[in-house]
Amino acid sequence: MKNRLLIALLVLWLAMLACGSSAPKTANDYFKEYGGNLDVYNRIMSLSDCADLQKEFDTAYENSLRDAGTPKFKWSEGYMKASDDRMKELGCYDS
Repeated sequence: MKNRLLIALLVLWLAMLACGSSAPKTANDYFKEYGGNLDVYNRIMSLSDCADLQKEFDTAYENSLRDAGTPKFKWSEGYMKASDDRMKELGCYDS
């Protein structure tokens, strides 16, 4: 009985961890992980039009090609990730 309770609590704790990690990232989260410009992340996070988000992604992609091997490359990765995550959040890929 004691083992079952311990297992149940462990499963509940793991489920809570899994749910917490799926929360949408904020502009600050992306900034801390990738660097770059916080205003760009805030702009991306405020967009709700899939076409505008795709433009942000495309611009970041083009910059990543130009900046390969430089510190700015990671910024472009962050902008692409933020744009992609926002598009997923809005369901842009569903159609």
